[in-house]
Amino acid sequence: MAQSGDQLWNPVSKTCIIFISTAEESAGKELVVDWIVDPGKRLVAAAHLHPGPQGAVAETLEVLAGVAGCRIGRETLRGAAAARVGSALQCCACASLE
Repeated sequence: MAQSGDQLWNPVSKTCIIFISTAEESAGKELVVDWIVDPGKRLVAAAHLHPGPQGAVAETLEVLAGVAGCRIGRETLRGAAAARVGSALQCCACASLE
């Protein structure tokens, strides 16, 4: 089970996940990670749905540097540093655009 401060390096996608807060540490309320993506690389995530009552489970992505794109359902969003993208439904794919 991951703990705050744990890091996972994916040599295939060349991405790094740093666990900030885990579900176990927050009594199941949240999972917070920093997901480091090099320019031109992408996060590979299968289309998924967060179950639960409407609005009870949300996924939020915050771009800290550079520009990123994210597809939520059929909508493609683009955000520069400090942009926030949120959805209670799904996030299909994200990529670093710079």
